[in-house]
Amino acid sequence: MSEQPPSAAEGSGQPDVIDRMPDDPDGLRSWIADHLAVAGSDPVGAYAIWVPPPLDHASAAVAAAGYAAVARPFDPVMRVVVVGRAASATAAPLTLLAADALVSPLGAVAADGEVAAWLDGLPGLGGPMDGAAAVPGLAAQLAFVRRCFPDAVVAAVAVGDQAEAAQVAGLLERVAGTPGALAVVNGDACSHAGEGGARLQSELFADWMESGGHAGAQPEQAGPLRTGFFAAAKPWRVTRASIGAGPAASGARGLASLVAEPVAYAELAPGLRARLHRIARASVENAARYQPPQMIDRVLGFEAWSLQAIRPVFVMAPGHGHQRRESGTWQPSRPLAVEVAHHANRVVIADPIVPRPSQEDARTLALRIAVLSVPERLTAASETEVAQQLNPEVDGLVLRRGNRQAVLMPDVWADQRYTPSKAVSVTKQRIGLRSEAWADDIEAYRFVAEFF
Repeated sequence: MSEQPPSAAEGSGQPDVIDRMPDDPDGLRSWIADHLAVAGSDPVGAYAIWVPPPLDHASAAVAAAGYAAVARPFDPVMRVVVVGRAASATAAPLTLLAADALVSPLGAVAADGEVAAWLDGLPGLGGPMDGAAAVPGLAAQLAFVRRCFPDAVVAAVAVGDQAEAAQVAGLLERVAGTPGALAVVNGDACSHAGEGGARLQSELFADWMESGGHAGAQPEQAGPLRTGFFAAAKPWRVTRASIGAGPAASGARGLASLVAEPVAYAELAPGLRARLHRIARASVENAARYQPPQMIDRVLGFEAWSLQAIRPVFVMAPGHGHQRRESGTWQPSRPLAVEVAHHANRVVIADPIVPRPSQEDARTLALRIAVLSVPERLTAASETEVAQQLNPEVDGLVLRRGNRQAVLMPDVWADQRYTPSKAVSVTKQRIGLRSEAWADDIEAYRFVAEFF
């Protein structure tokens, strides 16, 4: 894989992208293949569905393939299933290089021997699906994918004709209103979806520009490679799509059955961990220069989707003596990458006992990041009841009473050799209760965490 470009200087206005795509089709094909060769596989197996644009918009499909290839090595749980009309000799091979499977009502692409040969040469990719088995119509195609991939993630929608426009507009509206959902929308879908689509297109383009889009570009002027990033400028995520099976699910009923569920806990890939450490390090170096946290929110649209999720996180650094400093949140309100940038800056300036690091020390300061699962509420009628629900050295603990709260990280169990009862007692004292006291209004939560 090609080396990553250096981060842009602060204030330059250029995005700190994870890699750059070549402009020419041959270079893009080679670049995608290089990325997929190191992407590996992951048993978690979330699936992304990309419904590509119509046949006469092949350039956008090329850009979509490139965008998928950017994200895959940094978010290897993602799987791409191509659904739709990408049958162009230019677009289909490049789209398939970034996809695990193809569903096409045309069938011609799936039968293309050259495309199949390209797929066979790429690790971790299966051959394209039989296009003849797919049925026309957006809702029916999604139902077909749903049967093949029960855990499919609805990632992107484009519309090929006016008859589907109202359905797509309703689907986009519902996905956009779902916390944590992912909707990658091609510009063609917006233009076919009437006033609502046009408004969404304007919002997407504005977000894309704020994320470092080409200055002076207009939506209708966006070139092929720009389209891929423009289309993915404002992601939301849906973990499961409940779409009725079979052709009977066509029309509004199939699309209206979209249901979102909470994102399941999953460990981050090594590449994503390294990226978070780079973000944290940059924020610590900013603190040493008396500057605010790294402005990762400027380029958030270029980060892997897992780093844009809303997840609890803590950043830790050496403190006074044998103590450590912590800054974080178990109730996040910002994307993971932004929370890491904020708390990495804060962890080195919030403790008045420990001086702010020098610029030289900031480059070598030992940082540790803990990404938490969503805390699970426990029954808390008594201190003993809470202790009985904890797994020693595995679970972290949150106790909250009114506006006072305390967090005990899982690794403290081993360091301090706490019993479950001792862990609850220590955490309870942090919210101002004596060791023998308990209160009916205490809320208790447990969580797990990955440290890196």
